[in-house]
Amino acid sequence: MSQPCPKPSKGAAKEHRQDASAQIKKLRGEQAQLAIARDGGYCVLHWFAAHELVPYDEVHHVYGRAKRKASGPLDLGEYWREHYTSLICVCRYCHPQPINGKPGSSAKLAWVEEYLRKANATPINRGFQHEIKKVSAD
Repeated sequence: MSQPCPKPSKGAAKEHRQDASAQIKKLRGEQAQLAIARDGGYCVLHWFAAHELVPYDEVHHVYGRAKRKASGPLDLGEYWREHYTSLICVCRYCHPQPINGKPGSSAKLAWVEEYLRKANATPINRGFQHEIKKVSAD
């Protein structure tokens, strides 16, 4: 029978939270850079709706941000919301539409999901190459 682990000190708990926060920020930055590369630095909604190349202003999490759950290394399978295939580049004009309930924003945001699917299937940057890592069920 194993002994129960002692509760970490306040300092150790704070250090763990800071480390976890740094890990997820690093992951977000890396994945955002991949989304920007895939989208060529342009707004996905403008491109697929009107074939207009409008520079992006920010990277949008289509399904919301993930929260850090466990200790240890980050697993993209667990944090699929942070993967670049769940992110799109948008301009200031287009970003409020999914968030503020503009026309087309249903409960599931199906229209934004359709643009996300298109962005992943046929990237604006035709030269974008990145192998999507498959997550095993092990």
